[in-house]
Amino acid sequence: MSQQEQTPQRSKSPPLSKIPVSAVEMPGQLTTTVDVQFGNFEFGSENVQFSFEGNETVTDVLTSAKSDSTRPENTDLNDKSSFEYSRSSASRRGRGRRRQNLDFIKARNERKRHEPDSVEGKLPSTAGNRRVKADHDEGPCHTKSYKGHGKKTDRDRGNNRKAHRCKRDTTKKDHLSYMFSSDEYREGAQEDTAENEEFSARSNGYAVQYGGEIDGCRKQVRIPDRAVENTNNTFTEKGLENNTNSRKVIGFPFLKKLMGKDAGYIVSELTRTPQSLKDCILRTSKEEDFLEVFLRVLAEAFKSRTTPSLMIRLFETLKEIGFFETLMKYVVDLLIKVTSGQTRGENVQKVLKNIVSIIIEQTIRNPASLSVFLRIHALLGQVINTLDKNSIANDDLKSEYQRLTEHKENIETDQKQYLGRNQDKSPPNDFRQYPVSPSPGEITGAVRPFLRPNKTDGEYEDLEHYLDVQFRLLREDFVGPLREGMADYIRLVTTDKKRNKRKDKPNLRHLDIKVYENVRVHSPVVTDKGLCYKLLLEMTESLKRTNWKFSKRLIYGSMVCLTDKDFNDFFLATVVEREEKDIKNGFFVVHFEQEELTTHDVLHKTFRMAETTGYFESYRHVLSSLQSIKDGDLPFEKYIVGCKKVTNPPAYLTPETTYDLRPLVDNNIVLQESRQLCSPSLGNRVKAKSRATFSRASNVAKAVPVTNHIMWPSNELLHMDNSQYKAVQTALTNELAIIQGPPGTGKTYIGLQIVKALLHNKSAWAGTKTKNRPMLIVCYTNHALDQFVEGIVKFFKGDVLRVGGRSSSASLEAFNLKRHRQVHHGPKTELGRLQIRKREALRDLNIHSELVQFWAAKIQMYRSEIVTENVLLPEMGKRLYNNLVNGFRGKKKKDEFSYIGKWLGIGYIQKECMEEVLSGKNGKHTKLIRVEDDATRRMRERMIDIGDEVKLTADSESKIHNIREEQVAFFVPNTKAAAQKSTDGEKTLNAKYLKHLKSTIIAKISDNDIMSEHEAETIPDVWRLNHHTKWRLYRLWIQKLCTKIYDKIEEKRRDFEEASERYQEASAQGDKEIMRQAAVIGMTTSGAARYQSVLRDIGPRIIVVEEAAEVLEAHIITTLSKKCEHLILIGDHKQLRPNPTVYKLAVKYHLDVSFFERMVTNDMPFNSLELQHRMRPEISSIMRHIYPDLKDHEHVETYPNVKGISTNLFLINHTHSENSNKDIKSYSNQKEAEYAVALCRYLLLQGYTRNDITLLTTYTGQLICIRNLMPREEFEGVKLTVVDNYQGEENEILILSLVRSNDFGKIGFLQTENRICVALSRAKVGFYVLGNFDHLATHSTLWKQISDDMKEKGYFGEGLKLYCQNHPNESAIVVKSPEEFRNAPEGGCSKICEARLQCGHKCEKYCHVLDQRHETIKCQKPCTKTLCEFQHICPDKCYMECRPCKELVTKTVPKCGHSQQVPCAMNPELFSCKAPCEKKLKCGHKCQNICGGNHSRCSEKIHFTWPCGHISTICCWEAESKLCPSPCETILKCEHICSGTCGTCFNGRVHQPCRQVCSRNLICSHQCKDYCDNCPPCTEPCRNRCVHSKCTKRCGERCIPCKEPCIWECSHYKCTRLCSEPCNRLRCNRACNKTLKCQHKCIGLCGEPCPPLCRICDKEQVTEIFFGDEDEPDATFVLLEDCSHIFETKAMDKYMLIVNVDEGIQLKCCPLCKTPIRKCLRYGKIVNRTLKDIERVKKEIIGNFRIYETVKRQVDAISPKNRTDLRAGTGAGRLSPDETKRLQQYQYYMDLCKNELGIRLDELRKTRFYTEKQLLTIQNQQRIAVAIIDVRQKIECLPSLKTSQPKAEKDLISFLQELLPNILQPRNCLTDQEIEDFMSEIERAKAYVKLLKLRRATKSAKNVADAKSDIEKMELLVLEESRFTADKGTEVHECFERVSQTLKIEGPCISEDERLEIIKAMGLTKGHWFKCPNNHIYAIGECGGATQRGKCPECNADIGGEHHRLTDGNQLAREMDGADYAAYSEEANNMANFDLNNLH
Repeated sequence: MSQQEQTPQRSKSPPLSKIPVSAVEMPGQLTTTVDVQFGNFEFGSENVQFSFEGNETVTDVLTSAKSDSTRPENTDLNDKSSFEYSRSSASRRGRGRRRQNLDFIKARNERKRHEPDSVEGKLPSTAGNRRVKADHDEGPCHTKSYKGHGKKTDRDRGNNRKAHRCKRDTTKKDHLSYMFSSDEYREGAQEDTAENEEFSARSNGYAVQYGGEIDGCRKQVRIPDRAVENTNNTFTEKGLENNTNSRKVIGFPFLKKLMGKDAGYIVSELTRTPQSLKDCILRTSKEEDFLEVFLRVLAEAFKSRTTPSLMIRLFETLKEIGFFETLMKYVVDLLIKVTSGQTRGENVQKVLKNIVSIIIEQTIRNPASLSVFLRIHALLGQVINTLDKNSIANDDLKSEYQRLTEHKENIETDQKQYLGRNQDKSPPNDFRQYPVSPSPGEITGAVRPFLRPNKTDGEYEDLEHYLDVQFRLLREDFVGPLREGMADYIRLVTTDKKRNKRKDKPNLRHLDIKVYENVRVHSPVVTDKGLCYKLLLEMTESLKRTNWKFSKRLIYGSMVCLTDKDFNDFFLATVVEREEKDIKNGFFVVHFEQEELTTHDVLHKTFRMAETTGYFESYRHVLSSLQSIKDGDLPFEKYIVGCKKVTNPPAYLTPETTYDLRPLVDNNIVLQESRQLCSPSLGNRVKAKSRATFSRASNVAKAVPVTNHIMWPSNELLHMDNSQYKAVQTALTNELAIIQGPPGTGKTYIGLQIVKALLHNKSAWAGTKTKNRPMLIVCYTNHALDQFVEGIVKFFKGDVLRVGGRSSSASLEAFNLKRHRQVHHGPKTELGRLQIRKREALRDLNIHSELVQFWAAKIQMYRSEIVTENVLLPEMGKRLYNNLVNGFRGKKKKDEFSYIGKWLGIGYIQKECMEEVLSGKNGKHTKLIRVEDDATRRMRERMIDIGDEVKLTADSESKIHNIREEQVAFFVPNTKAAAQKSTDGEKTLNAKYLKHLKSTIIAKISDNDIMSEHEAETIPDVWRLNHHTKWRLYRLWIQKLCTKIYDKIEEKRRDFEEASERYQEASAQGDKEIMRQAAVIGMTTSGAARYQSVLRDIGPRIIVVEEAAEVLEAHIITTLSKKCEHLILIGDHKQLRPNPTVYKLAVKYHLDVSFFERMVTNDMPFNSLELQHRMRPEISSIMRHIYPDLKDHEHVETYPNVKGISTNLFLINHTHSENSNKDIKSYSNQKEAEYAVALCRYLLLQGYTRNDITLLTTYTGQLICIRNLMPREEFEGVKLTVVDNYQGEENEILILSLVRSNDFGKIGFLQTENRICVALSRAKVGFYVLGNFDHLATHSTLWKQISDDMKEKGYFGEGLKLYCQNHPNESAIVVKSPEEFRNAPEGGCSKICEARLQCGHKCEKYCHVLDQRHETIKCQKPCTKTLCEFQHICPDKCYMECRPCKELVTKTVPKCGHSQQVPCAMNPELFSCKAPCEKKLKCGHKCQNICGGNHSRCSEKIHFTWPCGHISTICCWEAESKLCPSPCETILKCEHICSGTCGTCFNGRVHQPCRQVCSRNLICSHQCKDYCDNCPPCTEPCRNRCVHSKCTKRCGERCIPCKEPCIWECSHYKCTRLCSEPCNRLRCNRACNKTLKCQHKCIGLCGEPCPPLCRICDKEQVTEIFFGDEDEPDATFVLLEDCSHIFETKAMDKYMLIVNVDEGIQLKCCPLCKTPIRKCLRYGKIVNRTLKDIERVKKEIIGNFRIYETVKRQVDAISPKNRTDLRAGTGAGRLSPDETKRLQQYQYYMDLCKNELGIRLDELRKTRFYTEKQLLTIQNQQRIAVAIIDVRQKIECLPSLKTSQPKAEKDLISFLQELLPNILQPRNCLTDQEIEDFMSEIERAKAYVKLLKLRRATKSAKNVADAKSDIEKMELLVLEESRFTADKGTEVHECFERVSQTLKIEGPCISEDERLEIIKAMGLTKGHWFKCPNNHIYAIGECGGATQRGKCPECNADIGGEHHRLTDGNQLAREMDGADYAAYSEEANNMANFDLNNLH
């Protein structure tokens, strides 16, 4: 459902009353339209009309239609054509017109049925035009309900045979295709769900209706197994398939079980399985009794207030399936039956009441839905009138219908008033239709609010007036600051042109909002709110200075408004997360409020952001609740609205009711009750223990007539003073009780006593077990709630539940709602069923959220860490990627950064960050005390613990970890993890460095300066960019990478948010059931606002509100439900009042007046407590200026005096000025702060604990100032807070700082009596106040009275008098300034202590009160002990433990014999000698290190001669590892000089790729900017364009041909082809007849663009000779539009026809400037043919899928050969360990080759922008890599030569291994030089393999000495390190041939594995292998006998033979297959060749 449907905007839709009733349409539904004026009754989609004549009613016409209706016997009402037929016969009037309509419909249906797409037929309109697939069947009997028809399947026939499940029924009026019989199928289906799933799917009403009957058999439409796709995407195919096995049938038993259940539970159960709900709705159209039961259940369900989204889904499903059309038909039938007297009235009235209830509840929830019920309402009136005429209708039904009618008229009236509103004092619109969120018009100030003040005196007109005032004032409280601030800001930045010219920034400090510039979306975040977004602020200097710990900016729940630079679009969001460490770097998380918002709306955009600090979440729920209150819903309306002064007893009390008040007598009694709830810590449900034993004295209070105050026991017996006694009486006997409690009078105590009495007498009000009515406790703050609930659980052991903000109380942990959610309940209980539903919703949420979370985490990782170049390859493009990878010139180490890390200069950034940390910018920081500031408190109060935290799953975290390992090139480790690896001394430094480095990296990635794609495409070399430009380019790549992931998130976002909403509603249902079972529920006002819909359903009978005077009136009102019968308010309106966001609303509109205060002001009876139990008499005397009747309890007079100070109360007066903190709009006073801290320190020195002292201040700025002076080590534990946070608190000693002191006469809220009251009433024993009292007294009467009183009593002065406890007779120290506390430095006086310490020294401290026994005093004098034999004195202080002697003495180091200065206590053997080393290293050089240092590396500079012969100067140790640095300078095949070094080119064996820029002209005429021979597809913007349009692709991509008509025409010829096709007209050579501006004749041609030059005016330019005929008088010219040059026509025509074969396919260019000719229509045929040829070439070379598939198959086919390849001739059997190792190594390299090339192919496939050259390059890479792997494996499998060059042999193997990664790296091409180099090395390796085989073959040969020289020569040629040229290869081959000839080697020169492979491949039996005279092997097929002669391919000798006889010199090759005889011989035929033991 769209947002407009949920919250209708009256401004966007006309009022219902203005719409003719006949014009109301319901798309996709059966509509019935009634227009009384014209007398038409229309069924919407069928166009069936009934005409009225005279005074006929709808009933008359319908009755007539019903009686006249005729239809064939076998008509099926569910068949649309049949239904139309029956409808067309419904009336005798207008029959011709109806028949005409029917014929048209039939013709249309028949036409659609024969259309090609008729297999997918549309359902009737009632099904919302959903589509269903069906098998087409042209049977003789078909239905017109579908375009396609289904064949009967075996499964269908099987279903037909299930007689107990389905029956044919052709007699009932509905003629269902299948009919469910009684309850058999409904209940049986649950046992056999899976078997009948398809059956039930085919039985879904309109979606699966069957046609007519033939001989008792019905045509069946087979529905596919997959569920029908739903148009609103609520139910997906996949989700439905997954739920198939668990689907429940909603039948009679199921509906009966739901009756009497909670409304929210009913809704959740109905919507649990979408398809079952649809089946149920469809069934209602077939069975009236089922419809009636369903209506009864729906009537209960529609009362739900806790499941808004499920209600929307239920209503939409009802609409979609056509339930309301069914309902209307039912009412029509009912009307006919009632009229004809065919039905009883009692049952009808119940059904009608249910229908009326449904309509009322739905239209209250969404008034816009009234249009759905207009026809039903009219019909209901007819039915009820008929019943009334028959005297059947009862009063309840008529009153309900009257209520519905009035409600309908109110909605229509509201619409009228809105359209014709005036500007008088009445509201301009209905507040109930007013959107809670502000509209763009309100934000910009275009729409002004309508406000009326809160009535503090007198009653309201009515409930509507009251609710309207409260709603508008409360809404203005959070909309007003945003509107006023934005309007002022827009005016400032858009209208002050002078300021803009001066480039001054506008002054924004006076605005009501905070404005932030350049705010961007950084990354998505998944929270329990759904999909949220992390935003990034531009951290200005002002924001960097902000103290975020104490700032109220951007705290949880604050609303922000984001707008573009031009104030066009506005997006509202709320802050859901603000961590201090993140916000310091500009990061915080928001949730956008607009449901229709997509990620792309906010992605990659820069916003202005305005912030208002109002808590939107609380406003939202309270405002919505106010809108939902209707007449009769608000209890105590006569008091709240009418201000009645006489209160009644609660409704549940009767005069006979007695209360047992014994628990108030015996205070230590603990009340026991059976617990329904259980938690992990409380255990399972327990029964109550035996009732408590009360004292005999309490029996008098056992049965007290509670309403008779005279009969109550005395107040002394109840342990109360008289005022408390009366308050308790009032609270227990008045339905609205108000108790005022001045400070210290025990408001909480009395509240707990009242609750105790009520809980003990719970039977009077709590209801039954099935309908429990819990008590609700509401408090303003979490702290107050904790205190109150803690008090309850001390005396009540029952079901207590705490709901709301995060509790800080450990004792209440077991009572928190979150803990109760964790308890598992049985599936048979209602709570258990709700838990199952919640788990299902959570499972669904996890399915949708896991991917979103994973993607969000990836984006956050990419936006905060450096990603490798491989991940960025698609975003970088191949050209820049290759440039980045191949352009690196440094040394590549595995343990260092990737290429991109080096490119971005990460090492430089690290170094810079470390230098900044070391330079002292992040100096030593003193830890200060922990305080809860106002911002933290607000966040804690706002954060309601309502759900489970959404976290990444372990699997997702593992994936993220793996991605970080694979894809991240550099990230900053966690500071904690890094600290664990470092020493204590390094932890702080490392933490600061890592923190600074991380913020620097994130800042660089998140910078706004991003390179454009066009600029990136023009970069020739990324390594030549400066540091700033590199980061701009990197940010572009990251942005493109993240955008792809955002696209994925956006696809899943809607499903995820819907799943999240379903889970939250399922959680709310479970929470509601938990709350329902509780006895006491405790909530904060924020929690009550959040759960207001739940509270209405639960209906607490008693509500107790603590701190009621601090709560806005609307917050209290919305906690009251219709079922509330008893409200108790406890508070004090003279202390803190409600604190509206907008000060003007408090002053002008009285929004700060609480409901509590308003009732007191209007003389509502209330009780005031009089006896205070907190303050000593001196302190309480101040409070009598506010509470004249306040009295002291006797025990406050026993408090001890404050130690060390002469008075217990003192006001310290001063004149020091305040300071203003503009960032947080607060004030501070430095001198007051210093004095307060010094006084606190002094009190601690008197022996008071830190918990005994509180420092209280009136401003947050002063709190910050004081905190900065209080180190944690000294003051941790002292309470420091502001006044507003200390309500309800107390402490022994209190120091109050009032702050305000200025010359402009302002004291702020210190003139507010309420805050003064709180500030002055918190201390118990000692109270000291700092302030400029002269200034305060001048501007406040109350402060003047207090100051005068304190002066008179001697508690006022400029300095505090201190006295020494050790010397009380000494004169007092008067302290007027903080510095004067130094006169008592240790808390005593200025005398020296002089007591003797344990060490013998005297105490040098000043007189001190603490530690009189000197047990902890540390002597500060120097130590006098000797440490060693040398009599060295200890250098430390006396109290310190002596350490080993550190004095340096001369000692001899045993290891080397040197004399060194060694610490005295150190063993010289452990000393590292510092003398210069005199040793010589292995290289012969002298060691340059110290004697005790490392001697492994020689740093001597040497002239080193490399193996290649080059000489260079290097360090001695580098000779073993460094490569030759001499330039290669070889001329490559491309004729460029090699840019590598001798070492990197492997001594000329394999050269580095050429790095010269190509600069060739590509086919598109652009120059190639890549490296030599590496020409990728051109990435320049395509320049192809015509007169119509231009190509916007890259040049290398195929262009889309222009499909516009060619415009080349003149008066003689015209082209009739498309623009992109070769023209089919001749060139017109006639001269142009146009005249130029100079009035001379044009020199152009007919129909061609006129040249801009004139033959006469521009003669020199025109006649300038270029081709030769330009000066001819009749010469005509052609204008080339691409470059504006002109040429003589004939010559240009010839030039365009010239074809230069050497140029290849290219566009002809301008002869003068070489600009390609594209747009000249005269040569369009030539241009188009050339372009077509170019496109043909592109098609062949770019994206050639055929070649791609070929290469892909080859790469996929890469696999290691059989394991026998790894044998070294060891024969059959298991592999040896060495062979196994070789197998694994071989497998690894093959897999590496396959994976690397496969990844490369996949990347090319994704881009679809690859060339044939790139594919062939991969093919070459594959062939070369496989060849190298194979040849290397062969070398390792063969025995070594054991030659004189073993190192050379190892180098060859390692060289081949090193060559492989070089070959496999991503590249666009392999140059000819690279191919030649690689192939030469492969040939070398093959030659070496040949040599190894030859070496093995010579072991059994004779005359080896004759071939020795050739073998050694072969070894030398193959193993030398120089390039293996073709000449060397030829020479090796010649040597090999000579050796073979000389030695006459028998047997094949192949390995055992190769021999076996050859035999296997040939497939010959034994005896087919022979050899020539030179021992070359060959085979003879067939029988194996020689039948013809041939020549040996190796040596050209005669082979074969004739007549089965071999040629001379040839013989059997026994070594090949072990045969003893030739295959054709007689011996062989006698099985002599076969091993009988191995026949397989």
